[in-house]
Amino acid sequence: MKDRRSTGFTLIEVLVVIAIFSIISSLLIRNLSGKKTNLTKLAHQIAADIRLAQSYALSSRQHDGTIRCGYGVRAVPGNSTYSIFAGQDNNCNPPFQYLNATQTPTVKTVTMPPDTRIKTSFIGNSMFYRPPNPILYVGSNNTPVADVAAVQIGYISPCGPTDCLTICAYRSGRVEIIAFEVCPAP
Repeated sequence: MKDRRSTGFTLIEVLVVIAIFSIISSLLIRNLSGKKTNLTKLAHQIAADIRLAQSYALSSRQHDGTIRCGYGVRAVPGNSTYSIFAGQDNNCNPPFQYLNATQTPTVKTVTMPPDTRIKTSFIGNSMFYRPPNPILYVGSNNTPVADVAAVQIGYISPCGPTDCLTICAYRSGRVEIIAFEVCPAP
């Protein structure tokens, strides 16, 4: 008779290992795809709010019973929020940016998920639309944007191709979301 020694894995052991790997991989895939979907939703919400500020500026919308000189979007430094604000009351002189709650009141504030942030020099500054065209201003230099202004959003980890999206606001009025760091020329 031959000596039969066990030199391998049984069918049950192999099936258990395959089941464990499939459960772990399905959880990882679901988690990663959900994270990208959340970032895409946030990018669309910010782009829509930029368009809303642009629309308010075009229509000379009143805020608190006063016609405002434009509307803008600003990132609030130090936390995961941004807001739409109304420009100065009928005073279309510089500065075209967020000043304070009295001179440039907040119209809408949006709290982003805690693991996301806006990752550009846009932080602390503002993107402002001044009527009647509307003319786009970014930051505090009071000079209209030459071609395009970019707002990059992403997770708190370093930006990679799957962790960041860029919202491009063009001087022509177009607002789009891209997966690259640099907005294409208009």
